Amino acid sequence: MCLAQFQSSSGERSPNDMPANIKELFGTWFIGVVVGTVIIAVTSPLFLRSYAPLTVDSVRQVYTLSQTPRYRWRSEGYADSVIGPLGMPGRSDLPATKTDTLRVALWGDSQTEGVAVSDADKIYAQCERQSVERFTGDEFKQMVVLPFARSGEDAHDWVPQMSRIDEHLTVDVHVFFIAELVDLAAANQSRSNVQANNTKFAYSNYAPAFVIQAARNLFTTGDGAQPRRLRFSLGPTQTVSAPPPRKELTHDQITKVDWQTSIHAITGGTTKPVVIVYGPVVPSIVSGTVVAIDEHANEFERIKQAAFSNGVVVVDVRDDLLDAAGRGNWPHGFHNGQFGSGHLNKIGNEIVARGILRGVKQVMRRTDQGSN
Repeated sequence: MCLAQFQSSSGERSPNDMPANIKELFGTWFIGVVVGTVIIAVTSPLFLRSYAPLTVDSVRQVYTLSQTPRYRWRSEGYADSVIGPLGMPGRSDLPATKTDTLRVALWGDSQTEGVAVSDADKIYAQCERQSVERFTGDEFKQMVVLPFARSGEDAHDWVPQMSRIDEHLTVDVHVFFIAELVDLAAANQSRSNVQANNTKFAYSNYAPAFVIQAARNLFTTGDGAQPRRLRFSLGPTQTVSAPPPRKELTHDQITKVDWQTSIHAITGGTTKPVVIVYGPVVPSIVSGTVVAIDEHANEFERIKQAAFSNGVVVVDVRDDLLDAAGRGNWPHGFHNGQFGSGHLNKIGNEIVARGILRGVKQVMRRTDQGSN
C-alpha cells in the first residue's frame, strides 16, 4: 500500500496518458514550425539575401541570374539590385542604339558586379553619370554602359561572350576591370566545348530558389559539390583535400604567366577597342596593419607592355585608391564588414568609374587620330 502510494505521488504518468502527451508534443512542434516559418518569411528581406535561379541567356550563352526587380544582398554591404535583361546587375533596360551615345560593355567579377551597393552607386551607373557631369561637348559622347560582370567569372568566361555581344548588340568599346591579375591570366586557359543549357537547372521551375538552396545546404557539403556523409563513429572526421579552385594561383605561378598570350586572346575575341582598368585591393588592412604595396606591381608592368604592343589601353587607379584612403575615404569595405578589405564600396566604384572614363577617352582620341 505504501509502495502504491509512493508510485502515485512520484509524478509518473500511466500508459493511458501517453497518447495525449504525444499529441501535445507534436502539436507544440507543429505550431513552432509554422510560427517560425512565418517570422522568417516576414523578416527575411531585412536579414537574408535573395536566392535566384540561374538561366541561360540566349545572347551571351552563359548562365546568368534570372531577371528580377529585386535581388537582395545582405552579406557584405546591404543593398537591393535589379537584375535586368542579359543578366545585367543594376540595369533594368537595354537602351536603344543612338548616334550621340558611346556604348561600353563592362566586364569583371564580383567587384564590378557590385550587388553590395545600390544600383545608383554601381560602377556602370557612376560611369554614365560622370560622362555627363565631367565630359561635355563634342569631344566626348554620353556613355551607355552595359554591365555584364558576374561574380566568379574571369577572362576565360568574358572572351567568348565578347563576340556574341558584338554580333547581337551595338558596342563601341569593351572594358575589363581587373582587381586580381589571375582573372586576366585566365584568358590563356583552353575553352570548354560544354554549352550552357537550361536543363541543368530545370528543377528551379518546381520550387522556389531559397527552398532549393536550403535543401542543397542540408544534403551537400559547404561547396555544394559533394553529398554529406552520415557519421556513425566517434572522433574527428577524415578530411579529403579538394582540388584548389581555378582562380587560386600562387605568386610564383603569376610571375610565369605569358601576358602577351593573354592580351592577344582578349583582342582576338573582338574587333572593338579594349580597355583594361587595374584596381587591386589597396590599401588593405592585414592584422591591423595598413598595407599599401601591391604585391603584383612587377607583373602589372609586364601587362602594360603586352597591352601596348597589342593596342590595348591600360588605366591604373591604384594611386587614386591610395589617395582616397589617405583622406579617410576607404574605397573597400562596408559598415557591416571591415574597411580595407573585401569589395568596392560607393567611393571605390566612383574611383573606378573615373578610371574607365579616362581609358575610354584615350580610345576615342586614337579613333579620331586614325580617322584624320
